[in-house]
Amino acid sequence: MTDSAKTIRVKAIAQGFRNGYLRYPGDEFPVKAGTTSKWFKPVAEVQPSDLPEIDDPSTTPMALSQLKQKQASSFTKAMTPKK
Repeated sequence: MTDSAKTIRVKAIAQGFRNGYLRYPGDEFPVKAGTTSKWFKPVAEVQPSDLPEIDDPSTTPMALSQLKQKQASSFTKAMTPKK
């Protein structure tokens, strides 16, 4: 195996786009060795303080793909905030 074919595991520390995929903070994925970016670091170098704090999921917008997980009876009921 040559050096150009080696890959390393990195972790996203901010949202970014790579190889057709949108990556979110905390996502781990492979890149070619030597590849650098401001929004990911090698897994071994990531500190918990590098990752942003996660918001309370009940206050963040929900994607349509997540509706099935909630077992909502309708789109309107699923998207209406509970008081």
